[in-house]
Amino acid sequence: FYDWISKQPYSVLFVDGNHENLINCMHIPLKCDGGNVHKLRPNLIHLMHGEVYEIDGKKIFTFGGGYSIDKAWR
Repeated sequence: FYDWISKQPYSVLFVDGNHENLINCMHIPLKCDGGNVHKLRPNLIHLMHGEVYEIDGKKIFTFGGGYSIDKAWR
């Protein structure tokens, strides 16, 4: 999927949720683009929790995840 996204003519920026497996991201060095990010591909960027980014002249605070009531069963 990452390779497919890397061939697209747009960028994808995402904040992970409470069902993501971020262990795969932890080996990727952090880059600072106004806030820490994991660049999975040049156009696929994982925005970190608790950071503030400026995108198109707007400041955006990121947070993600949440409490899962089904965590004990997964």
